[in-house]
Amino acid sequence: MKTYRDWLWAIDDWIEKNKGSIVQDLVQLISVESVAVETPDAPYPLGEGCARVLDMALDMAKHYGLETENDDYYCGSAILPGKTAHELAMVGHLDVVPAGRGWDFEPFKATIRDGQIIGRGAVDNKGAVVSAMAALRCLRELGIYPRHTIRLLMGCHEESGMTDMPHFLETHADRLPDLFLVCDCSFPIHYGEKGIMRFLLEKDISDGNLLALEGGVSANSIPEAAYAVISGVEPKEAELALLGFDIEKVEPCQAGVRISCVGVSGHAASPETGTENAITKLAHALNAAGLLTGSAQTAIAFLDQALSDYYGSGLGLDYEDEQSGKNTAVGGIVRFENGVLSQTLNVRCAITADQTKMLENIQGICDDSNVRLRVLSVEAPLYIPLDSMNGLPRKLTALANELLEMGELEPAILPGGTHTRLLPNAIGYGPNLGPELEFRKKRFGAPHGANEAAILEDIFKAVRVYTATWIWLDEEMSSSN
Repeated sequence: MKTYRDWLWAIDDWIEKNKGSIVQDLVQLISVESVAVETPDAPYPLGEGCARVLDMALDMAKHYGLETENDDYYCGSAILPGKTAHELAMVGHLDVVPAGRGWDFEPFKATIRDGQIIGRGAVDNKGAVVSAMAALRCLRELGIYPRHTIRLLMGCHEESGMTDMPHFLETHADRLPDLFLVCDCSFPIHYGEKGIMRFLLEKDISDGNLLALEGGVSANSIPEAAYAVISGVEPKEAELALLGFDIEKVEPCQAGVRISCVGVSGHAASPETGTENAITKLAHALNAAGLLTGSAQTAIAFLDQALSDYYGSGLGLDYEDEQSGKNTAVGGIVRFENGVLSQTLNVRCAITADQTKMLENIQGICDDSNVRLRVLSVEAPLYIPLDSMNGLPRKLTALANELLEMGELEPAILPGGTHTRLLPNAIGYGPNLGPELEFRKKRFGAPHGANEAAILEDIFKAVRVYTATWIWLDEEMSSSN
């Protein structure tokens, strides 16, 4: 019987011949603005954009001779039927975060430059979906039909709620896959995820000269832009008071003076990787400049404290451990409406952090400042011992490293939250390669940021890994069934 090693030459040859169609599939998926919008009473529960991109992906799968399923537009599957009733699954998602500002390219019209494909979703997570679908194509077109049925499960709500996977688990409860590999991280595997806590901070502003405050487009992204409008101050006075602060523009407007800041966007899970929070910069400048009056000044002073760093120290949330590093805390969206200043807070907790103690700390600080704390969600960390599942995490690590031929990449704890935490027998498995690798430092933009870009060679490497992995897993899992 042939092993995955026996097939590698044919897999590599297939990838070389099909690079053009793989890239074109990703170009098409990027063209759809698939930002999830919850519309439970409408025909498409996550909005027309997500429905359109799912239909497109399912049409691709049918074109390549794969079977398909549509689970009520929460998610859908491309399926390579096997010889038994047992299933293995790869999981990705087709929804994306909003484009935001700061792009040098059209976010929903893919641009190919310097070996990269640029567009919203190129990395997170449409590129991964295309790699996984190409692996199923490769198996089918090479005539490799495993004993297991292999399913590519494509979710439509990963970025803003994850109702897609619970829907799948409910509707497929009688025939769930034996293993889920989640293609929403880096190779070789991720064996844990930080906990996630989501808050809304609200403070009443009963008087003062703050007329408007707005920044951010997604609660789990670093805001690239923010602005405030204040009254009772002349533009020249504001410019002088704000000298030395990182302000983009001070300009007169009908209501008063508009003060704008620009940051560097990115994923809320990794704020330390070269991002700059525009809300943080604006709050600090306004607090220090002495331009605000009344309770507006008090509110902005609290905001400056709350967002003083990316580690939550101003709210009693700072903590770190050896396994997963520091807690992070990101203010993603700020609004001032109807006399209330509201700020979202996205916190990623180290896997040994005491979330109960963290809740007590932030509640106490908010109470002392007359700030309402709304706890939107608390998710425990995920930890998968490397020796669990009959040692499968270690085996997949070794397999990925062998197939990538890039040296010994180490398993990781992921700062982000993925579908892995919602699925049974799930492991994060690629397809990205670490930013610490030299060539990847030159990538145009990061996930959730402006100019998001995937390196094309990484996509092709992932096809190689996924195709060979299915052949290996089919044998490995068959022996335990």
